[in-house]
Amino acid sequence: MKSCLLFRLLFRLLVCLPFTAQSFCAEPNISGRVTDASGKAIQDAFVCLAPINAYGRDLVVTKSDEKGGFALVSRQRVTSVRYAVVAWKPGYGVAYAVDRTSDIHSSEGEIPIALGLRLVLPQPVAPITFQVLDPQGNPVSSAAIELRSVTEPGNSDEGFWVRSSNGIPFLRQRTDPRGMVTFDFVPPTSEIGFSVKTEEFGAQHASIMSDQAPGASSLRLLPTTRVQLQVLSEDGLPMPNRELNCWTRLDPKVQQSTNNALEVRHGFVEMKTNAEGRVEANMLSGQANFG
Repeated sequence: MKSCLLFRLLFRLLVCLPFTAQSFCAEPNISGRVTDASGKAIQDAFVCLAPINAYGRDLVVTKSDEKGGFALVSRQRVTSVRYAVVAWKPGYGVAYAVDRTSDIHSSEGEIPIALGLRLVLPQPVAPITFQVLDPQGNPVSSAAIELRSVTEPGNSDEGFWVRSSNGIPFLRQRTDPRGMVTFDFVPPTSEIGFSVKTEEFGAQHASIMSDQAPGASSLRLLPTTRVQLQVLSEDGLPMPNRELNCWTRLDPKVQQSTNNALEVRHGFVEMKTNAEGRVEANMLSGQANFG
């Protein structure tokens, strides 16, 4: 009898292991289906639960099954954090649901819950290609391009912003040797916000409209200044190993005044203080907001 019970216990543990890596056999609190506009199930679509207004939160990613179904488990309780569920598959546009609607329920101190979501992947607009240039007009190769937002043009309340460290993982791209990159996932009637991250120029943010005419355009990065800071406590003591996030609003004097549809709007830097509470970073000229 003892050996039989042991076998049953081991069997149940083994059955649970594939799910344990993500959720310790917990019931999913985010679930639904991914379809196209006709209602046909889409298999192998990427689905991500992402924080909208918080840094340093883990993104939970999965793929839809043969029936378009997906299930995500997140046990991070909401502390002034809002969430978006984002879905995409090559050949389609991005789809999302946000917790400002009735789709996702997330209250202070609670786990976000969304059961039975339906994410409809639209047909994307024509691919949008552009070139990333440095301040001198030279192509910037191997720059990381990371999706940050999908909103309605002129209405940032309709859509989502993702402030994770590296954007949506399955939509990250890099510029080629000529500094070129193509967005082939832009849904109709939308504005895409993204960051361009390089070692020399930090993370600079821009946006592009879905109705922009296809073809090559360019985004010229702005020059940065090397800044040194020391973070002190209220008692004047250095604060080591402190993570800092800095958003920089551009100084009006350096705002670009071209008619180009692509322009840098603001900058972003992630930093961590050393043993003396000091950090160094390349930052745009403008009003810096730390968090």
